Amino acid sequence: ANMESGQAAAAVEALRRATLLEPQRVGFIVQYAKALMAVRRNRDAKEAADRAMARSPTDPATLDMLGVIFTHVGDFASAVPAFRQATTLAPEVASFRYNWATSLIACGDHPAAETELEACIGLNPQHWLAHVTLAQFRRQTPQDNHIERLENLLQQLDETRDPEASTCLNMALAKEHEDLANYPEAYRHLVRGKTANASNRGYSSRRDQELFATIMDSFPTTQAMLGNCPSNEPIFIVGMPRSGTTLVERILSSHPDVQSAGELLNFAMSVKHLSRSRTAALMDTDTVMCTRDADLGQLGEI
Repeated sequence: ANMESGQAAAAVEALRRATLLEPQRVGFIVQYAKALMAVRRNRDAKEAADRAMARSPTDPATLDMLGVIFTHVGDFASAVPAFRQATTLAPEVASFRYNWATSLIACGDHPAAETELEACIGLNPQHWLAHVTLAQFRRQTPQDNHIERLENLLQQLDETRDPEASTCLNMALAKEHEDLANYPEAYRHLVRGKTANASNRGYSSRRDQELFATIMDSFPTTQAMLGNCPSNEPIFIVGMPRSGTTLVERILSSHPDVQSAGELLNFAMSVKHLSRSRTAALMDTDTVMCTRDADLGQLGEI
């Protein structure tokens, strides 16, 4: 009830108490881990998920959820056995096979991932994300590609009625045609894929312009430090899209003392919490204006 009413902190506390009252109930621990994941407490979510796995759950849906939680916190090595067990117990569920495949890709086991993606599509040819993932995770060749199957599915599809399917199939075809150097066809499918679901994305360029104008008005100069959080744990990589931030991340994370955490929302969540803004969006003009006089030291502590 608390989660549905937006009281995430209260939900987390209720589930924490439930796990203390009945520590052997795996379902309680999994729901607790899921709630922690929802509020971006990833470290705590992983600890709870580890506790649940240690109790050897046998319900495939529970194991699949644990795999999702491990994936969310970036622990793909733990996600693989959770998804594998879920699939072993319920081999007819296509979504379990898809989740297992994505964790195998993250761990570098591409042959096994391809096998599971094909099994997923065999069980459910309309699992559209599986087609995109199968097209994108390796380079296609003239001898080994999925263009004929994808085009047959697209021909059977009413794209106006199912924009999500249209997006996935066209993006998959764009990638496969690009791999085969069929650039005009790749571009045609790319345009169709990107425009298929545009009306449902809720994007507004005017809203972005207002947000950046508010940021510039609220922070015209570098803000004076009001406090200090002497932690050397996080390394922030900041840059515009396609400017090389991923390359910098890979260079840094190749050092044995640095581990990549991916593109997390933890910092944005901390800013939102500190601002005390009550708007629904994680970052909007109200949140920016409410952080004008924020204590950056306190932000670091959060």
